Formats: sequence, structure tokens, C-alpha cells
Amino acid sequence: MSSSVSIQLTAQEMVFLLQLLEFPEAERLALEFRAFEEAAVSADYERIKRQLKEAGLISLDNQRITLELSLLELLQACKFSSAAVRLESSCPVGNTCITYGFVSASGVTEIRWASDSGEVHITSLESGLEELLTRMGTELELPVTTESSDRIQLHAETFQRLYTNLVCPDQEILRTILEKDNLLNTQAGSALYSSLLTLGHWGTYQVSIRGVDIHSNTMRFMGGPEGLWVFIETTAEPVHGFRITETELIQSFYAAVHSTLSILTP
Repeated sequence: MSSSVSIQLTAQEMVFLLQLLEFPEAERLALEFRAFEEAAVSADYERIKRQLKEAGLISLDNQRITLELSLLELLQACKFSSAAVRLESSCPVGNTCITYGFVSASGVTEIRWASDSGEVHITSLESGLEELLTRMGTELELPVTTESSDRIQLHAETFQRLYTNLVCPDQEILRTILEKDNLLNTQAGSALYSSLLTLGHWGTYQVSIRGVDIHSNTMRFMGGPEGLWVFIETTAEPVHGFRITETELIQSFYAAVHSTLSILTP
């Protein structure tokens, strides 16, 4: 398979193909990509098959469906991968992007969905993990921020309320949430609040070994020109956060990948 192969699909087409190949995470991706919000899956099958055939991505022989070779190779690379890297990012205007990197011994294949277009791109990456994480960093369009040693700790309930309210941020609600946390250092809390007032992106990042319950701790990041913060989810109280630069965030992505994938190395 050529390393430069990239195919664009609708979310419904992608989920249809994943279901056809009995992809383990097909149902979850159908929900994440909002593939069938307005109609039952079965009602759309004929239309989806017609679209894929017209695009030259499948051929039909009675009830037999044959996938175009490069598309089949891309999907099989995802299906038989050993690990997955997942990045979800959102911004205040309401757009969300979800990127998966499926990692195998033979390479990395990226699946990227964007809510504003509803399109999915599936791409084989020539440079593997390095290219995947570089593309993820570019996708985030992170602001250039200064280095800082600011750290913060707050109750898990406070953090969850804070993160939930980022969808429709209200200055007074955010201020009240932070002020009610008795663990919060005043100076660090003020720095975090200032960052949220210029919020550009927030999201989650996780690396998992497929087929087993092994994964990195989820990273949650948020911020804008006034500061970028990352929080590491654990089962213990309190939640710890760190003010970092955009370079340090990408380095954290690298660290999580290599730490989790080391489990696969004998």
C-alpha cells in the first residue's frame, strides 16, 4: 500500500464500511462521528452503497460487496492494529474534531472526523507516530505561550464541573466554580481563570492497547493565549494540573504513546 494514500468519506460511509469489516469499535465510532442521528442505519444502506459505488470505492455483484484495494488495505490496517491513539478537540464556535491513530508493526493509519463538515479522512502515514503526533499538534492550532512553573490542584468534582462548562463558557459561572474549591491556590486559580477567558481549544488525549483494558491516563487540556493547561485524570484525589507550553503538550503526547506502547515490547 502506498504511504501517501488518503481517502475522504462521509461519516455514514465510514461507519458502513467499518460495520461491513466487523471492526470492533464500529458502534462507538458511529456515535462519536454522529453518523446516524437522523435516520435508522438500515434505511440508509442502499443510498450509502450507491454513493460508494459511484465513487469507485466498492463494486457490487448481486449481494456481494468488494472494496477497492487501497481502501481495503487502509481499513484492514486499522482493524488489525495493536494500539490506538485518540485525540478529541473542541473550540468555542462549536466545532469538534476527533482523530484516531491506529498503530501496528507495519505503520500508522489515521482516521480523522470533523463536525463542521461531517467528513472523515483515512490516511496512511509515511513517518508513523512522529507524523501522527505532528499532525495532531498542527490540528490543535495551539497559541504560542510562555514557559511557566504554575501548578494547580482541585477537587475532581470541581474539575468536572469546570470542564463541562467549557462548552458554553460563562465568566461568572467559571469564577464561582473555582472560588468554591478549598484546595485551590489563589494565584494559580487566577492564572487558570485568565486562561479560560481567552479559551481557544480544549480536549482529551489517550493511548490504548486494543483488545485489552490497558490505556494511558487521560489527558485533558484547555487554554488559549493567556495560558495552556493540562490535567491528568487518575482515580485519586485531588486532580493536578500544570501550565505548559504548546511544545510541552506535544512532548506529553509523545511520552504517553511511548510509555503505553512499551507494554507491547518483549
